[in-house]
Amino acid sequence: VMTNLQSRFLPFLCFILLFLYVIAIDTRRFWQVTDFHHDPNYTTAGDPGSPNTPHDRTMCHLTVNYTSNSSLGVFGNYLCDAPWTLVEAAVKGMQEIEGHPDFILWTGDDAPHVPTSSLDNEKVIGIVRNVTNLIRHYFPDTLIFPVLGNHDCYPKGHMPPADKDDELYRTIAEIWSGDQWLGLEESDQVKQFRQGGFFDAVYQPPNGGQTLRMVGLNTVYYYRQDTLTGDLEDPSGQFEWMTSVMKDAREKRQKVYLFGHVPPGMFERSVNTSWFYPHFNTRFVQFIVDNSDIISGQFFAHQHSDSFKVFYVKQRDMVSGKATVTPSAVMYLAPSVTPWKTTLTGVSANNPSIRLYEYDPKTGAIVNIRQYYTNLTEANLNGKVTWKLEYSATAVYNLQNVNSSSMAHLVDSFLNSNEDNFEKYYEYNAVSYPGEAPCDPECKTTQICSIACPSYDQYQECLGNPRAVRQLCTLESSSPSDSSSSGLPVYASVLIGIGAAFALFLGLVLLMWYTGRRKRSMGSMVGSKEPLLSGSD
Repeated sequence: VMTNLQSRFLPFLCFILLFLYVIAIDTRRFWQVTDFHHDPNYTTAGDPGSPNTPHDRTMCHLTVNYTSNSSLGVFGNYLCDAPWTLVEAAVKGMQEIEGHPDFILWTGDDAPHVPTSSLDNEKVIGIVRNVTNLIRHYFPDTLIFPVLGNHDCYPKGHMPPADKDDELYRTIAEIWSGDQWLGLEESDQVKQFRQGGFFDAVYQPPNGGQTLRMVGLNTVYYYRQDTLTGDLEDPSGQFEWMTSVMKDAREKRQKVYLFGHVPPGMFERSVNTSWFYPHFNTRFVQFIVDNSDIISGQFFAHQHSDSFKVFYVKQRDMVSGKATVTPSAVMYLAPSVTPWKTTLTGVSANNPSIRLYEYDPKTGAIVNIRQYYTNLTEANLNGKVTWKLEYSATAVYNLQNVNSSSMAHLVDSFLNSNEDNFEKYYEYNAVSYPGEAPCDPECKTTQICSIACPSYDQYQECLGNPRAVRQLCTLESSSPSDSSSSGLPVYASVLIGIGAAFALFLGLVLLMWYTGRRKRSMGSMVGSKEPLLSGSD
């Protein structure tokens, strides 16, 4: 009987196993693109200025006393912001690599790094509109979740509270309204965006899965250069709104993707450099820690470099009171499209980049990062931009996934002199920029402490003892959380799928055995019946 069952149902079993395996490891994809910094005045006949006098650079613009040496490329220069050719090549490259992503996170900064006198509100809005239309052209049917950067307002870095001036938010909301963007003109997302440049939306992955709450923030409010908000407690009520959104998401069992432009914490490429006002940084970091149980992904930008931040949390058992330190959240920092070398001392330029994420639709967990870049020098020499896979995070660092636990283990490996993970990370940190200087011990300490210590005070302690990051950079959570936000590793999902397949197979075998036995029993009963007697008394 078993031989007969195997021959009849083995193909069916193989199909079930394959189906469950595919489901177990199924991942979907979305893009993050950021910091285009398009400069309409870039010209190959322009003056790039000198890297030794960064504040006097002329940004590859035409100048009166400059004679062109024809050294500037059609796709840009490391001392300057992106020409339109590079901006379009980036969006076109995204389409060619993955033309049907689930959605795109566009995390801000579209105008160039030029003096305030070279811009006005109309010019900044015009650049945002042009990039919007470009993305619409290449991704007409894709959901786009955009946020504002510190260069998307005029003057740059001065994001006004909505109760003082909401003209910027009303104008951008009109540009970004539409079915695939913030929504129709009267949608809740558009109405919310008009009130301060932030919004939330519910996203359901195809074929079901974990419902995601997409939370787009205006973190320019917390930026040190925003003199309009520095003395406020809660600009435009965004903190209060964030808390209410998290409460609603938790009640509805949704996972949250949090994204914005300016990140909290310290800049890993420049010692003691931070972006947020101190009181905003403290509050924002605490918000992340308190909600790490439902935050499945954080996606920020601004720095032009490729990095991440790990949030270590001390959690106490509700019964025993015992405290344990766990990495409860991770923030991904995507590098820029523009190659521009910052004016910060000692910080290099970078190659242009675009980033593709892989996520598990069943849990919302981020599974992998696929980072693409183009070598700007080669692109200019060849007259063509070629987007190459710079790295796959799980492959290059030998990780199961890129959740908070895996990224914390990566930080641990940075401290191990027998591993080369830090050297690889540092090369990718500037997107394989060919002129990157070696990272000395002080540089490495700054990197590690910036990654592991989003708290300003703890960062200072870490600088003196970077090997103690897990002890020095631990934060207290004011609410109990679980580890579900990190999601299951891929191998665990596979094992669950195989286990389910085995259980299904066992059930089928038992069912068919029982059915066969019943049939044999019935046949035996029929065969043993005596014939009816006929005749008369």
